[in-house]
Amino acid sequence: MATSINPKVNAAAGGAAVAAAVTTIGAWALRQFAGVELPADVQGAVTIVLAAVGAWAAGYAKSDGRHAAE
Repeated sequence: MATSINPKVNAAAGGAAVAAAVTTIGAWALRQFAGVELPADVQGAVTIVLAAVGAWAAGYAKSDGRHAAE
């Protein structure tokens, strides 16, 4: 039984982390430069959506083209 993590999973986790950081920086920039304060619920929802998109995009980019379960 293999215990290594598939590279697609690593890429997806990294993509989600980057997307979460981008959301935080974006919310800070809105507050600093535009005076817009995002409610915590909205920032959380944006983080979830961007994390999902980041995980999908990074996992897809790392995909080897095989989509069957191993």
